[in-house]
Amino acid sequence: LLILDNHGSHISYAAVRYCRSHSIELLTLPPHTTHKWQPLDVCFFGPLKSKYSDYLVKWFSEHQRTNPKIEDIPAIFKFAFVDAAKPETAVNGFRKTGLWQHNLETGEWGPNKHTFDAEFIDEDSDAEDLPPGSPAGESPPDSPPESPPSSPAESPPDSPPESPPDSPPESPPNYSPQSPPTSPPQSPPTSPPRSPPTSPPRSPPNFPL
Repeated sequence: LLILDNHGSHISYAAVRYCRSHSIELLTLPPHTTHKWQPLDVCFFGPLKSKYSDYLVKWFSEHQRTNPKIEDIPAIFKFAFVDAAKPETAVNGFRKTGLWQHNLETGEWGPNKHTFDAEFIDEDSDAEDLPPGSPAGESPPDSPPESPPSSPAESPPDSPPESPPDSPPESPPNYSPQSPPTSPPQSPPTSPPRSPPTSPPRSPPNFPL
C-alpha cells in the first residue's frame, strides 16, 4: 500500500503501471486533508522543524553568529533528520491519523459536538419520532401569550389655557428705499439792473480859424 497526496506530479501513467505490475496499491488522499490524514504532517514535520531550529542555533554559537552557506545546510539538516526520524514517530503518525489500524472514531474525525440527529430528519415527519432530548423534539410548555401590562391613560391636569399678554401688533419693518428729504427750490437773489454811468456830453473843441 502506497499512500500519496493528490498532487498531479506524484501520479503518472508510468508510476501507476509500475505499481500494478508489482502488486502495489495506490491510495491518494483527498485534497486539502493532508494536515489531518498524512502521517508526515501530523507527527513528523513538527519535530523535524524543532530539531532543525536547535541545530541552527548551535551553528550560530559555534561560528561567531555567521549565516551558514548553502553547502552547510545539508550537514545541519542531516543531524536534525536523524534525531527526528524515529520508528515510534512513524507508528504514531499512522495511529493518530486513523489509517492503521483503520479507525474512523479518532478525535480528529469524530462528529461535531453541535451535531444532533434532528438536523437530518425530514420536516414532514412527526415530531413524536424525534429522539428525546433533541432541540427539535422539545415543544415549548403551554402558556398564554403574555400581554403588556395595561395602565390607565394619564390625562393632563385641567388648567385654563394661558393667553399671551395683550400687546399691539408689531408692524413689519419698512425695507423700502429711503428718498432724500425734499426742500423748496432756492431762487437766486434779485438785484436792480445796473444803468451805465451818465456823463455830460462833451462839446467838440473850439479851434480858432
